[in-house]
Amino acid sequence: MADNKAIAAQCAAKTGPVLGHVDTVSAAKDLDILRAVVNDPKLNYLGYSYGTFLGSTYASLFPDNVGRMVLDGALDPSISNEELTSGQAVAFEKAIRAYVASCQQESSCPLSGNVDSGVQQIRDLITAVQNTPWQAKDGRLVNATMFVSGLITPLYNDQSWPALTQALEAALNGDASLMLRLADLGADRGADGKYTSNSTFAFGAINCLDYPMVSDTAAMRAEQQRLMQASPTLGYFFAYGGTNCVDWPYKNLRTPAPVEYTGEAPIVVVGTTGDPATPVEWAASLRKQLGNASLLTWQGEGHTAYGRANSCLEDAVDKYLVDGTVPADNTVC
Repeated sequence: MADNKAIAAQCAAKTGPVLGHVDTVSAAKDLDILRAVVNDPKLNYLGYSYGTFLGSTYASLFPDNVGRMVLDGALDPSISNEELTSGQAVAFEKAIRAYVASCQQESSCPLSGNVDSGVQQIRDLITAVQNTPWQAKDGRLVNATMFVSGLITPLYNDQSWPALTQALEAALNGDASLMLRLADLGADRGADGKYTSNSTFAFGAINCLDYPMVSDTAAMRAEQQRLMQASPTLGYFFAYGGTNCVDWPYKNLRTPAPVEYTGEAPIVVVGTTGDPATPVEWAASLRKQLGNASLLTWQGEGHTAYGRANSCLEDAVDKYLVDGTVPADNTVC
């Protein structure tokens, strides 16, 4: 609570009154100004992850200005912050199991036994670091939050799973240095200790305006229990998000609600079956809310699809963006 109060005060001091206008609706209005400035009659738009929320918000505000819009790794605008957190906790737990199953097919995998025992070995590592933070080779202390940050960063892309295997092997030998390196990558922390972006703080600022947060202690403790049941490995680390906004200088501007789209241009929504950050169910929900849309699903692991999926999905999106050919609804690649 004290940390977040200090962060809120510094954000307000550094940013000024514009901090009250970094909500998604305001950003969507800015997007339409940009469209007009470059003299485009329609907005052609590819949005990933949070970008799908920005895109669907734009479509609801400016339906007649929508051109070819692809929303990949969809956020469901209708759910609360608590539902969003719970959905992610469950999806990351699922991703850990998928990773462990894949790892155990390799002879070099340091996680022994079946998937359950492999996941338990990861939980035991987290508990060990939670009880006593470890010292990395560069002298920095690695606490459980940093360890878990390193653990979840490679889950965003299954091509990064070998790096997670290396980090876990080192951790099982008592060295958390590689896990810390993964956490640094996830946080945009350079080797010199300086951060190359402010994405963590930006998301905090946006979310405090976009979502009403449950922030009384009893409710947050109850949420922690629910998260730990839904996601035994990671649930605890998804809890207490409400503390971010308790002392935020600006109140939330939005109440979560289904998005409404009345435009004539069909929108393409993309989901990935093993997406840990934006569960595939959210893509189906967004497609339903938009109405005039087509759902394209990739059977794969990791966050978002276009640019790293198979030719079936890549070709479908390319044809839509280049030629305007809308993929058949509920196409699975």
